[in-house]
Amino acid sequence: MPFQRFTAGLTGALILPVLLCGAALACENQADPAQANSLKLTHLGDAFPDFNITDYSEFFPGPLGTGTRLSGNNSYIGFPKWSSSSNVRVQVWFGDLDKREDQRFPWTHIVGSSEGDQTIRVDRNSVQVQFGSQFPGIYDAFDFEETRFMYMEICRGQLSITDGIRLGVLTHTAISPERLSYDRAYTRENNFYKGVVQAFALQDIGNEANSVHYRAIGYEKLLPDTKTQFELVNVKHVLKATPINPPTNPGQPPDPGTPITPPNPGGPGVPPNPGEPDKPITPPTVPIDPPNQDKLDLSSSAIKTQADWDAAFLALYKDRRPVMNITVGDDTGRFAWEAPVWIKAYITMAEAFGDGKYIEWAVELVDHLFNYTDEKRVERGEIKLDPDGYWQAPKFYMNNYGTPVPGWRHYNPKNGKKWRVQALQDGRILSGVMALVNFIKRHQIQELMPKADEYLAKAQRIVDSHDTSYSQTKQADVVGSYYYPNTNDQIGDNGLFSRPIPFNHNLSQAFVQMYIEKWTNGASGYQTRVNQLTTFFTDKLEDQNDGTCIWRYQHHSQNPNTKFEDLNHGDIDIEFINAADREGYFNNEAVMNCLTKNFSERMKKSADQYANLVDGSGIASGAHQINTGWHWVGLTKYDPQVKRDVLATINRHSPTPTWYGTYLAWANMLKLAQ
Repeated sequence: MPFQRFTAGLTGALILPVLLCGAALACENQADPAQANSLKLTHLGDAFPDFNITDYSEFFPGPLGTGTRLSGNNSYIGFPKWSSSSNVRVQVWFGDLDKREDQRFPWTHIVGSSEGDQTIRVDRNSVQVQFGSQFPGIYDAFDFEETRFMYMEICRGQLSITDGIRLGVLTHTAISPERLSYDRAYTRENNFYKGVVQAFALQDIGNEANSVHYRAIGYEKLLPDTKTQFELVNVKHVLKATPINPPTNPGQPPDPGTPITPPNPGGPGVPPNPGEPDKPITPPTVPIDPPNQDKLDLSSSAIKTQADWDAAFLALYKDRRPVMNITVGDDTGRFAWEAPVWIKAYITMAEAFGDGKYIEWAVELVDHLFNYTDEKRVERGEIKLDPDGYWQAPKFYMNNYGTPVPGWRHYNPKNGKKWRVQALQDGRILSGVMALVNFIKRHQIQELMPKADEYLAKAQRIVDSHDTSYSQTKQADVVGSYYYPNTNDQIGDNGLFSRPIPFNHNLSQAFVQMYIEKWTNGASGYQTRVNQLTTFFTDKLEDQNDGTCIWRYQHHSQNPNTKFEDLNHGDIDIEFINAADREGYFNNEAVMNCLTKNFSERMKKSADQYANLVDGSGIASGAHQINTGWHWVGLTKYDPQVKRDVLATINRHSPTPTWYGTYLAWANMLKLAQ
């Protein structure tokens, strides 16, 4: 029987086919028990290069925001209990995803059971399916905001998911379609979830008559009518004819990025030499770090070699390197949260294997980041800050409305204004920049020294733009901290809100300033501030009787019992503390030992899982478990078992690289194995 093909569609992006009938995506090859708990990602275009999109436009998601809108306040869609006796197909057309003011996408339970033991939930990039007490999923592999479509097939031991462009296939022993049972959408255990849905389908692949098709008003053609009786509770129907405000988050214009060239005498991805076009530029010579005395054993891991890492990288980024297509600065958050992780992954691979191509890639990305600061974008006429300016920024830029900052704004709407500038985002972006500067100067790579000096000057100017947000006197019990600027026009303590910003915000800046201070030979004058930020953090550590120490996400003088730091944000804290310890700025072995003991004992919940919070409570999500392989693993200096525990965690939650965080984690595993 020939395949029938549907598509997921979006304007201005590549649209590729999804198989719906005949041999199913996931279930045409039953899972091999020997491959249990493994993940493979690819692009659908590799499998279906001859697809003609124009034949299937009727199956594209409709206009953004149209469909059945659920408010998240006692709103849901109910239907008669549905279950399957064979393999299962699930399809969802989204009118919109739930997105918070901070631009984060919370988990949304698309379908579930009133009994609470079965659910399918998504956020922008991830999908998780519950089978009783097991929660297999594929994380940070998709972009449902971009395509507004999800297609899933579930067979015994295997789960296949696509957003219409990217395809992920997960094998996991817990996956069992016969266990699935659903009777409601956008609710779970008395919690309700926001979103707009245009259609969804639950289909028994072995029995076509056993299907549930929900179709919002105006979207009846997406799916056949199954005559299902739906209970619509507190929903609103937004019709296609209803005007929809355009998205406030600027789109990303098509950009081919920088292509990855085939291997040549200069190495993979090396640009041609403009002076001698036939002779490529040779990547810088990079020394390999000294071998580890206690090497990590990767014999049971899928990623064992540099070639394995490179192959996984090229599988997802064969046409251009990541983030190089982002031409809207940090408006989408990817400069702050993704770019520095890639830079550090490249540096780690260079340190492990002495391959200069990674440093070429890091330089390319840093140049790209600086090319899309707010100043550069205003200069080119890409954005206008009057009247669309910052509602919060360093005080000079609030008092001189319309003047661009030297760093990067990010989307964080409040009171009708969209843009905010924070020490955190600038610090995160510059953390990657300064990691590269430190690498270049530490190894004295002469051909890149001018670049490093250029980056130093630009980074220092951005750091200095936040000077009025720093105070040693705002709170008596805080030796030094950054604060959020108040909306008044005053300079000094009266121009700041009263509560110090979170520790990870402060220490993100401390990391950057420590390396600027190091490579300007003290000329920056940052050492006092770095010492104060370090002292503020260590002063607020809470020593425990078992030799561990814990800390809060944010200090509050009037309410000391605020929430504890979490594994994800705590990685930023630990990144700085490890670096300061390594660079000699922080000589406190007692603190290093208590932090290490806390991570390896209190936060370690099992052989391959860590707690969500530093006090040992909760279990971190699968994506956040990967953070253990970023900088927490650096605590292995004080306990060699840390690296083996982290490897077990990475092997469980991402046995092969699938998103930017996993590439850094696996780069660190490879470095520890050399």
